[in-house]
Parts: sequence; structure tokens; C-alpha cells
Amino acid sequence: MDEDFNYDKYVDFYYSNLINSLVLLSLSARELEKLASPSFDPIDELYEEAQYAFTPVCFETIFRTNKVDTSFKDSLLKIKIELDAIPSEIWNYENMDNHEAWISTRKNANALLGKLGISHRKYTTDFITVYDKNGKGIDNLF
Repeated sequence: MDEDFNYDKYVDFYYSNLINSLVLLSLSARELEKLASPSFDPIDELYEEAQYAFTPVCFETIFRTNKVDTSFKDSLLKIKIELDAIPSEIWNYENMDNHEAWISTRKNANALLGKLGISHRKYTTDFITVYDKNGKGIDNLF
């Protein structure tokens, strides 16, 4: 690892990962399915966003830079523990609205977004670039 790397410089990206993971987690299966496209799988994206958001150095940067108040740290970690405990065989649309693990975690994510002052439930694409088959960037993913 480069000791000169300035994680603070990328705090907006880490914050986006955190909020996007909570937003995706807060949505019903039907709402997630509406986001799906040939270039975007909401379930995969939920998993990836959470992995990035909770990478220790990125997660800590969000608090060190006061992007999120440290009083939310334990609640956020609890959500990550809940998410990690969901068995891989139920990571699908069919189970998201019916399995207690998903229902409970979605409820907790919605409550936490509210406490964080996030009233929208929109996935932010500020840090995503998707290219069409000709290599041209697609500006409006959704």
C-alpha cells in the first residue's frame, strides 16, 4: 500500500458506496427489479457497494472526515453484520420480500437512512461510468 495515498481525497466516493448500499438494501424486490438493465444487476451492485463501503480504511475515512457522525458507526456496522449473515442461497428477488432476514435488514436500512437524514431512495450514479457497445459513455443509466 502506498503510504502517501490520501484516502480523504476520495471520501465522497466512499460515502456514495455507503449510502447506495443502504438505498439498495432499503428497496423491495420489485423496486430493485425496476433498476435492472443489461449493464446493471441491483443484487450484485448491493453486494459490491456494501463491500466497498465497509472496507475498514474507507469506512473509517467517512467518520474521520465527519462525512457521517460517529454516533452512527455501530448502527452501520450492525447493518453490515446483518447483511453478511444472509445466506447466499437467498440472495435473489424471490426471497427478498419473503425471508425474515431480508425483511428485517431492509427495515433497519430504511430506519437508518431516515436517521442519517436521507429521505430519497435513489441509487446515485455519480461515480459510475457505463459504456455502450461502441465505447461511448452512457450518461443516464436509469
